Amino acid sequence: MPQTDFYMVDEDLWRLAEVIFSEGCVVVPDNDLARPVVETLDSVESLMNCRRETRCSLFFVLSDAWQKAPVEVRRFSGETRSGYFVAQKSGGPVIDVYIPPVYEREGKCGIPPGFIAYHGQFWNQVSGQMERPADSLVRFYKRLCKVMQDGAARAVDGKRKYWVTRNALQELASGALLGGSPTVSIESER
Repeated sequence: MPQTDFYMVDEDLWRLAEVIFSEGCVVVPDNDLARPVVETLDSVESLMNCRRETRCSLFFVLSDAWQKAPVEVRRFSGETRSGYFVAQKSGGPVIDVYIPPVYEREGKCGIPPGFIAYHGQFWNQVSGQMERPADSLVRFYKRLCKVMQDGAARAVDGKRKYWVTRNALQELASGALLGGSPTVSIESER
């Protein structure tokens, strides 16, 4: 799965949303659903409201330019709750944007790691086979990564490399910490 790891904050999500919606894409939040109907967001304002109300961390980016099959919704059932969810890697294809909310621990603000990614293959229910995403999806994925890398710094945690976005760097300057691992260190700025 091609994936670029980032430390991002909500301001980065809004910045990505501007690019996503300006290209006519829609966003599907990875929220539990009461009915088997996909919720689509088509504006920065609707995405901001979704984030505030649900604290959703994972979003799927869809576009008519590369979508070959509808996003699949599946049922889940447990002891305390049941509903529906968007099945990853089934339908679409989609670009995954994972930005967990900033958290507070012991009086410090923590920025958890996230990513922008897509699956190298997805299940196309229409054709009945696994397929590769269109080149237009790959180009848009690279464009979203470039937007986040502008003004970012590189960070390293062992063998894993991250980009720390411009907005996350501002939070760090105000006392925030990079979450996920105590050994993450900033390597260089772009």
